[in-house]
Amino acid sequence: MDNLPENKAQIKILALDDNLDDIRFLVHVLTKQGYQVNGIADDRQLFSIAIATKPDLIILDGVLPNISGYELCEQLKTNERTQHIPVIFISASHKSADKIRAYSVGGVDYVTKPFQAEEILARMNAHLALGQMHRELQAKNQQLEKEVARRKQLQQILERSKENYRNVVERGNDGIVIISKGRIEYHNPQMADMLDYGTDQLVGRNIDELVVLQDKAEIRQRYMNEHDVPPIAGRIEVGLYNATGQPVAVEINASVIDYADHKTVLAFVRDITKRKLTNKLIKDSEFRLKLAQRIAKMGSFEHDWITNETFWSDQLYRLLGYEPGEIESDLTQFKQLIHPDDIDVFETAYNEAIENQTTYNLEYRIVQKNGMIRHLYAETLFERGASDKIKKSYGTLIDITERKNAEATLVRLYNAIEQAADSVAVTDNDGIIQYVNPAFERESGYNQKDVLGHTHRLIKSDQHLPEFYEELWQTIQAGNFFRAEFINRRKNGQFYCQEQSITPIIDQLGRITHYVAVGRDITERQKMEAKLLKAYQDVNSLNSHLQQELHLAHDIQQGLLPPGKPGWPDLDVICYSEPALQVGGDLYAYKQFKLMTRGSGKDMSDKSPLPYQVTPDHYIIALGDVSGKGMPAALLMAVSLVMLQSFSRHTLRPSRLLNHLDRAIMPYTKTTRQNCALVFAEITPPSANTTDSNKNGILRVANAGCVTPILKRANGLVEWVDIGGMPLGVGLGLQLGYKELTIKIAPGDFIVLTSDGVVEANNADGEMFGFDRLEQTVVTGPMENAEIMLDHIKKSVLTFTEGAEQHDDMTIVVIKV
Repeated sequence: MDNLPENKAQIKILALDDNLDDIRFLVHVLTKQGYQVNGIADDRQLFSIAIATKPDLIILDGVLPNISGYELCEQLKTNERTQHIPVIFISASHKSADKIRAYSVGGVDYVTKPFQAEEILARMNAHLALGQMHRELQAKNQQLEKEVARRKQLQQILERSKENYRNVVERGNDGIVIISKGRIEYHNPQMADMLDYGTDQLVGRNIDELVVLQDKAEIRQRYMNEHDVPPIAGRIEVGLYNATGQPVAVEINASVIDYADHKTVLAFVRDITKRKLTNKLIKDSEFRLKLAQRIAKMGSFEHDWITNETFWSDQLYRLLGYEPGEIESDLTQFKQLIHPDDIDVFETAYNEAIENQTTYNLEYRIVQKNGMIRHLYAETLFERGASDKIKKSYGTLIDITERKNAEATLVRLYNAIEQAADSVAVTDNDGIIQYVNPAFERESGYNQKDVLGHTHRLIKSDQHLPEFYEELWQTIQAGNFFRAEFINRRKNGQFYCQEQSITPIIDQLGRITHYVAVGRDITERQKMEAKLLKAYQDVNSLNSHLQQELHLAHDIQQGLLPPGKPGWPDLDVICYSEPALQVGGDLYAYKQFKLMTRGSGKDMSDKSPLPYQVTPDHYIIALGDVSGKGMPAALLMAVSLVMLQSFSRHTLRPSRLLNHLDRAIMPYTKTTRQNCALVFAEITPPSANTTDSNKNGILRVANAGCVTPILKRANGLVEWVDIGGMPLGVGLGLQLGYKELTIKIAPGDFIVLTSDGVVEANNADGEMFGFDRLEQTVVTGPMENAEIMLDHIKKSVLTFTEGAEQHDDMTIVVIKV
């Protein structure tokens, strides 16, 4: 019970027995052990109580007043709420048929009355332990399934993140720059194209070098962050020199992010040269038509403050979700379309621009006619007259929804990679590291300062052959991903194993711009796998050794059995035994007694201290079946066989011989709780029976829990020799004694003895051969001789099982008179 909870009070047991003394005794024993016990005597209550209390184990009497325990067990096993509860049968019946039926309806064990408290506790605890082990295994399997699902989900997130990264960073319209302490750490291809530079020519340059003179002061204040002054986020418009020295008007929208151990600027840069030119041209009303053609995707308006007339371009209507002319083109109407959360910001910025005589520009959201929310960037210029009064206002509105979504996606992507459990490293197409996430730092021991600008040679362990790295570069340079297990070296010199995939990032022109390496430390997993492999090899070695010993034990055990054919002149006898495993528990024995006279011949009772008088020649034949499997069963079989051969030297009648055997093997069975079922037959052939005028022979049979013999008469009629008794070694044989049955036999009669391995032989569907098939097999069996009858029985069993693995030994003895 080491596998059961220490608090046995958590375990619930339901016991049913209509014998009040038995149920009281059972409840007393189990309660004393600390279990929760519900003992009932009414079989009609079992099903409802089992559903209500959900016991961990049910103990059930096989014979009940209203319904048999076997039928109750069948009902429990067909109900999904109770089918998992193990059922142990306790019955006064010692018949093999009852035991077989108990197992066939779903019982896990069968205990015969009167039972010992130690026996029922041992069997019950074993099945409770098995049940708990099964539940723990299910829980571990569910946990493992969840972990596998979580890892698959994380891998999918990483794959999507890589795709999003490529789409957002490499395929967007805007330039993207990371500025650290005034220097450009990274820029996308669009940024280089905007300023007519080649790939990575801007990396490492001071941003101050690119800014036109009038904007240098503001750029230095915002982004240089010297002397640990943090950078400033926000939007500004500046001029940047391109590669030919020409200024380019750009809008920089910057955010401050944590990068390594300092604050860094993540900036989105847009070329606004065309927009600047457009705003200038809008001031000239004569250029209005030409302007509308050039700004097909930009809405525009102008308002005459003197006449209070407003003009909206067709594109402005469409930005707002309407067709041209569908709504009034005035400021009041426009304000109704602004998102409720942004209207106050709009009003404030608009009024301040009028009051301060400045250009008005702002980002806000509008709600289109169809309910869709769009992000707009608006810029308005005010034209003033001689008296400084506003004459006209001109404005442009640009739909920046896609850009805002791209910015949000990039931020989400960045946060996801930063917080990922797996390490992520981004390099350029030469393998120079541009970025690593915190997981990379934890695994390698290097921080970003250590690795940026270097290659993965920092963590190279020299544990791989050159061909490994050649294959890696050939694969990724061809645009394919590479996946393998890498042995790397941490900063402290320790080796660690990493499962890593390297994926190339390809731009719209099909060029490889970066590589993304995603890795996971599998050092501990590999150690565990190595331990499991060693354990597996040890088990295989032990199993091989055990198989050799079992082969030797099989040869020794088979050598204990006498030859299959005794070669007697008066009886045709053949014996057959086949263990299910290498060693088994079945046995057979026989002996011939010549004409002799012993004792006075006057006392033929079982209580007589002397053997009874024997006048004719006679023979004894026994077949045994030891409980259990494997080596313990084989050892008890050897002991039982030796004891049987020893007592067979004396002419003891069958019932008395079983009494002696029961007493003799008790020391061997009391600790293992095993027993030996044995049927014992004494045969006086007709030719040797001088006392019977009809020349009949005599068959005396005693049975200790074995399958009862089958008698097939010379005329073809078949009958069971119905005699039973307690198995040897249980301890009840001496108390109850063994019965003995005497039957007349004639020439041509067959006597068939079998172990329960014959009737319990299973086919692939789990169906048993059974007593009825055995009887029918003997009925149809040929009667030429014992060997042909044996071959017929063996063939019938093998045909029925169709090669299915058998779990019990099979022994058959056929005697023809």
